[in-house]
Amino acid sequence: PSATVTGTKATFTIPQEQTFAVRSANDLPMVAVWDEGGKCIFNPVCSIIEMPLFVDEGIELSSIAYDFAGNVGAGAYTYDWATDTYGSSVSGDITLTGEFAANAETPTYVYNAVIPGDYSGGFTLTLTDTDNCAMVLTATKGGELAAGKIQPLGDVRYKQLAQAYVIS
Repeated sequence: PSATVTGTKATFTIPQEQTFAVRSANDLPMVAVWDEGGKCIFNPVCSIIEMPLFVDEGIELSSIAYDFAGNVGAGAYTYDWATDTYGSSVSGDITLTGEFAANAETPTYVYNAVIPGDYSGGFTLTLTDTDNCAMVLTATKGGELAAGKIQPLGDVRYKQLAQAYVIS
């Protein structure tokens, strides 16, 4: 996320359009804060959704989209380290694009940064392949995602149910 700092507040932006890159959960964005004694404290600034992704042989995914059912997902939010509180000003869904090197045997771990907050309304996940076929998964309940928390989704296995045909 990008950030600006004013006084004891840092405003971060988690983009709605994100590009997939092979990462680890250890790549958690943080802000460094110095206390009055000069001690440096690192505080996480977002939550992470972790998804082990499996894809059948010969199929390439083009995007993964999260619809957070009105909950905060991406956009601008503020962290005040004096009060250790978060506040969001914009909510939005997230679309992840790129080359997902997933296969049917070994998962590719997909990590998305999201704004800390209440995700109790669940979410919808839409995986789309390069043939323009899509698989939609819906989680009807979720929970609170605290800053620094990694929320595993469990294995997601993409199955292409029908090939895309163009009739002209």
